[in-house]
Amino acid sequence: MYTGTGASKTISDAYDLLAVRISLHDAWYLIPKKAIGTRASVHVYPHNPKSNAKYEKYRDGFGQL
Repeated sequence: MYTGTGASKTISDAYDLLAVRISLHDAWYLIPKKAIGTRASVHVYPHNPKSNAKYEKYRDGFGQL
């Protein structure tokens, strides 16, 4: 199954967890596929420690492994 359109197509069954490393801020985001759903992008705010954005709860979420 593919999600997205055009050049941004991804294979939705190819992952269970999206791992994102933001080295400038020494931050990791481990976001489960079910939290992303069919979105083509996610937004994270490692520069803002007080952020309440949707994916901030997955910051440094190594307990999901």
